[in-house]
Amino acid sequence: REKLFLQMAIVIQRNMRRKIGRSKAAEKMTNVQCRKKKESAAICIQKNGRGMIHRKRAHAVRQNEIMQLVLGSSVSLTQRAWRGYKGRMAALLERRTEATEKLQRVSRGHFG
Repeated sequence: REKLFLQMAIVIQRNMRRKIGRSKAAEKMTNVQCRKKKESAAICIQKNGRGMIHRKRAHAVRQNEIMQLVLGSSVSLTQRAWRGYKGRMAALLERRTEATEKLQRVSRGHFG
């Protein structure tokens, strides 16, 4: 009878230790899974954050390039217009000068 109680105690201890071991293993698995989820969530957040930063940077670079193109063409267009205006004014002044000289020659009696 004592042997039977001893065997029953051993079976009960074995089952309790098995249950405790399984619960500890399940807890560890839950912790590992939770840690993996947290790590993957952190990686996902970092990835999306870096993507957002790089997209903003690329957008700024594109905007800068566009502004340089626009301003560059605006500057050259303005310069071209100004130089054309200056040239036309110089030609007009020269024609007026020639006409004035002709008038003066005629009025002073130096035909030519």
